[in-house]
Amino acid sequence: MSDPDLTPQSLILSPAFIRLTRQRRIIVYLLTSLLLLVFLGNLLLLSIWSDIAILKIQPDAVLNLAIYYSVFLLILSVICAVFYTWYANRKIDPLRTDVLSTLPIKLDES
Repeated sequence: MSDPDLTPQSLILSPAFIRLTRQRRIIVYLLTSLLLLVFLGNLLLLSIWSDIAILKIQPDAVLNLAIYYSVFLLILSVICAVFYTWYANRKIDPLRTDVLSTLPIKLDES
């Protein structure tokens, strides 16, 4: 199962390592882009579109649109963190185990 002639270069070029880095890169870039875009929307709402940000959802409400958007941003951040944890446990960790199984030395997996 482990290759005694394994070098760092051959590990980086191995199909298992390439799959691992590709899967991780795709999900990290997607979630980061999503959160940055929503955060940028929050900044624009608070700075440039402040006349829209002070609109109230209901006429007698205390909270305005900026508060709702900021709470939405926080909830979306938590959802993305939970999703990434679930995705990493389900997809990335098995790929990591495959890559580690190709190493000639056994690493502690605690």
